[in-house]
Amino acid sequence: MEIIVTRHGHTTWNALQLCTSDPVAPVFLTDKGVLQAKEVASTLIDCRPRVIFISDLYRTRQTAEIINSSFQSPLFEDVRISDHKTGHEGRPVSEFLKVISHDPLSTIPDGGESYYDVKKRVLNFID
Repeated sequence: MEIIVTRHGHTTWNALQLCTSDPVAPVFLTDKGVLQAKEVASTLIDCRPRVIFISDLYRTRQTAEIINSSFQSPLFEDVRISDHKTGHEGRPVSEFLKVISHDPLSTIPDGGESYYDVKKRVLNFID
């Protein structure tokens, strides 16, 4: 079995350098992100994915639907592969990075999770 991992395309909030892991936040792919998704689709044309897993974030669904337009594979949503919960919803990424700078892997920001927490839930998904 081959597993291919990709991230969502460039988003409106990436352009603003803001944190978000809220599935209802109005975060959409930019034109650049749409192009990125199309490029991924073209690289997968010979792979024909049997199934595509996405997080609960709209930007991942939007990316997957563009990639999947050539394949029509089933999409399955799983919150365990959602983005890092930074606790800095709608705030600058630079602010979040400053908070975790003393120990980036294990710092748990208020309302967030550590990178170790992210690793644990993603590994749980993979298992």
